[in-house]
Amino acid sequence: MTKIIITPFDLTAPGSYRRWKTQVERIGKLADIANVPPAEVVAILEGIERDIIEYGETEDGTPVADALNDISMEQYQALARATLGQETVPNVSDAS
Repeated sequence: MTKIIITPFDLTAPGSYRRWKTQVERIGKLADIANVPPAEVVAILEGIERDIIEYGETEDGTPVADALNDISMEQYQALARATLGQETVPNVSDAS
């Protein structure tokens, strides 16, 4: 399995405030998923996925978009938080 490595948002970069705020809002809405309309959940997941792909890389050169096919939702959430610099991301191969 492929390990996805996330480089957190550069908080000193121009525009980083808005990007960070948007990601926090997305993650917060997922925490209350039962009260979010399905179409909005899909849009939130796609937005987070775009950031994971943009800020992620794999140790073996596999495209991040392809590596996402093998992760659990728990790993996806860890990757989302990692874009904010909040958590170490588990190795995909650790999942059973």
